[in-house]
Amino acid sequence: MTRKPSLGWCHVLATMSIGCGFLVMGVSLLYLMSNAPGDVFAGAAGFVAGSVLIGAGTIALAVLSAASAWPTGGSDSGKDERP
Repeated sequence: MTRKPSLGWCHVLATMSIGCGFLVMGVSLLYLMSNAPGDVFAGAAGFVAGSVLIGAGTIALAVLSAASAWPTGGSDSGKDERP
């Protein structure tokens, strides 16, 4: 017996990833406005990390929405029934 992951939790985690990415980018923007070179470097690293979180969450949502659009199976013919 195989267990299927709950797509609801995957959607929640992907959405949280996008939200955290926006939060990280907002906080990093405060450090980017600083005059100290170390703060600007740290702000840039946080900004990149936030954009990676947003990108990963967006890709995850796209894959999950594509996965939920396909039929779940049930056909014994072995043929691909996708359009």
